[in-house]
Amino acid sequence: MFYDKFAEACGKKDITPAQVRKDLGISQSTMASWKSRGLTPKYGTVKRIADYLQIEWTDLVPEEEQGQTVIDHMKGKISSIGNQRFNTEIIATAIDGATRVQHPELYEYEIELNRIDAALALLNTSGRQEAVKRVEELTEIPKYQREKPQDMPTTPTDGKDAPQSESPTEEPQ
Repeated sequence: MFYDKFAEACGKKDITPAQVRKDLGISQSTMASWKSRGLTPKYGTVKRIADYLQIEWTDLVPEEEQGQTVIDHMKGKISSIGNQRFNTEIIATAIDGATRVQHPELYEYEIELNRIDAALALLNTSGRQEAVKRVEELTEIPKYQREKPQDMPTTPTDGKDAPQSESPTEEPQ
């Protein structure tokens, strides 16, 4: 669990989690959710804490959550780019602590994103918008969809049907 690793890292640096929270401007309720609800902060917050403690971000996130943490970070960065040309340095930053050996799926994803970036760079605004539409259309075709676990509904209606993650990676805002 993130909070346990965080508290342990603080102890090794002879600093309290409360002091880190105050120095980095993290709310008390946010930190309480890490502890009581087992939440893992977003990558940016984890990275700020790691930099503050002068350790690697991977020292704070359980290994089984590291890949998802990076993927969520990359998705956020990609969606925030909008119509700007995709910057491959974002991927390098996001993959920062995850090695190609530990997470080959991230390396493959990086290669695919680089190919998409190169193609999008050749398009004008209208072309990029059309490319997004076509990718969204592909997500509706079963042949191109990822396999879903048996307990995952194909079309959750109100979110209540959706399976709950055993290792949450969202941080309350």
